[in-house]
Amino acid sequence: MTTATYIVEVSWTGGTAFTGTTDNVTGKVLHAEWNRGRQFASQLTGKAPAGQAIIRLNNDGGTFSTRNANSPIAELMIPGRAVRIRTTAPLGTTLWRGVIDSIENKVSLQNDHVAILKCTGPLGYVNPVAVRVPMAVDQLTGAAIGTVLDKASWPAADRAIDTGQTTMKRFWVEAKPALDALRNIEASEAGYLGESKDGKIVFEDRQHRLKGSYLASQSTYSDNATAAISFTDIQQEDPIKVIYNDFSAEVRRYVTGTATSLWTLRDTGADSPPIAYSGTFKVEAQFPFGNPTATIGAIAAASWTPLVATTDWNVFSDTAGTGTNLNANIVVASSTYGQSMQITLTNTGTQSGFVTLLNVRGTALIEDNLSRMRAGDGESQSLYGIRSYANPGQFVPSVAEAEDWAQFNLAIYGQPLQIERVTLNANRSSAEMNEVLTRDISDLVTISATGRSDLGFTGLFFIEAEHHQVNADKTHWVTFDVSPATGYGGFWVIGKSELGARTKPAY
Repeated sequence: MTTATYIVEVSWTGGTAFTGTTDNVTGKVLHAEWNRGRQFASQLTGKAPAGQAIIRLNNDGGTFSTRNANSPIAELMIPGRAVRIRTTAPLGTTLWRGVIDSIENKVSLQNDHVAILKCTGPLGYVNPVAVRVPMAVDQLTGAAIGTVLDKASWPAADRAIDTGQTTMKRFWVEAKPALDALRNIEASEAGYLGESKDGKIVFEDRQHRLKGSYLASQSTYSDNATAAISFTDIQQEDPIKVIYNDFSAEVRRYVTGTATSLWTLRDTGADSPPIAYSGTFKVEAQFPFGNPTATIGAIAAASWTPLVATTDWNVFSDTAGTGTNLNANIVVASSTYGQSMQITLTNTGTQSGFVTLLNVRGTALIEDNLSRMRAGDGESQSLYGIRSYANPGQFVPSVAEAEDWAQFNLAIYGQPLQIERVTLNANRSSAEMNEVLTRDISDLVTISATGRSDLGFTGLFFIEAEHHQVNADKTHWVTFDVSPATGYGGFWVIGKSELGARTKPAY
């Protein structure tokens, strides 16, 4: 039986070096399983949630008992610790990386104790972080992904981000979970947001798989038992359920208004708390929410005007605004976003003061004539009924791009497509072990099911997800969820693909 040398590590003291004396927990591992990639193997409807890993550890002696004061890592077992699963032979490679989400202890009176590490991938780490992104104009989707990750404090070194094909006319995020913001960009681009084996957040634009190594099959999986790579099981999704023959996409266009007051603080004077010496007054202006005078159709601030003393704000020694003007002692700081301005007034003087005026000016961003583009396939609809799909992206920049998106997907999803799940036994041979350790999301592979599976096809498929299981005896199984590449086989990219091989323009 061919086996690999596995290393499982937890950075108990923090960081990502995995150099602590107790970080290597390989000798305690009873079972490990991990997954990443799309939850359904469709490039249209399948989204990649945070990857997951479950690692079962022998806990006889209580090393991993979170309340055991005698454990050498008693106070170090907390969520967020980095986790890595890798091999050193036959290949030195990282197979999964993420952080601990929780630790569960399973106790047996027969002294057969188990600790279960439940771990999440990078998308799970950024998911709960609420982010604000300032208004951007004519921004590529890749740059927008980077900005959101910056706001979520995700390291630049842990990213693999394509430039993107879509330039969004306007882009901003107002206090949303980072993953929601990333998903919006992903949908507007019609790309792929996921995770790499080594714990990076990945963004592939819509042309990522239409060039380079993704045009050539990297391996062949066969139902022939004597083949170099032979699968042990294959499951086929109902091809009818992935049919869509009615596509629509919304296009939001914007105009800017004239400079005006966007927000005014109503609780001034006696209704506002005093600003003591070295004290601060913090408030958040919102627009257009709650502004009854906002221009009809206003959805955000195209720009904010810097605050000017006396014109936009006043601080007096009394609540009525008739005492001493303390503006000279007030330092104003602000941060602006698409629908809010965060304002801080700091008192550097020796006398307490009261805000008697606070007004914010700027220009409104007005949504102008929302458009919806549609494309349908009458023949497909007559055969399978109308099956609709609406693009969830909110930043599709033009009706031309919306039309291209709809026609592109209609050409692929208007007919039945094969979605497969294929399982390999890595221990079968050194070739199969190397295949399991090497293969990655988006790789193109050939599946030949013309023999004992009785499915009668040979085709090209993209890997969309992977599910691994490794036992204590080093038996290693992997299941790949794959989508058909044949649906994309008629497209070519100007300057990147061979015209004779890919005969329909991709957008």
